[in-house]
Amino acid sequence: MSAASLAAVGLGGLFLQQLADVVVGTLLRGITLAQQLSHLATPAGLIYMGLLLAYVAMPVLVNWPRLSGANARSTEHNP
Repeated sequence: MSAASLAAVGLGGLFLQQLADVVVGTLLRGITLAQQLSHLATPAGLIYMGLLLAYVAMPVLVNWPRLSGANARSTEHNP
């Protein structure tokens, strides 16, 4: 897998997670989308956004040693 495809997995996961978060917040808790977005401006919301960035980056970070090894092997020349 390439870094781009792993990043796409992270972004796809984020999309699905946020979709579920909005649906649950709206239907079960009665919170409007505007209220959910305004919560992101609070300190707790900023921490949450930082964790979401880590969530998106995790597929690439976990596979980084394998990606680095594949790049090094692809640039070697056989004598």
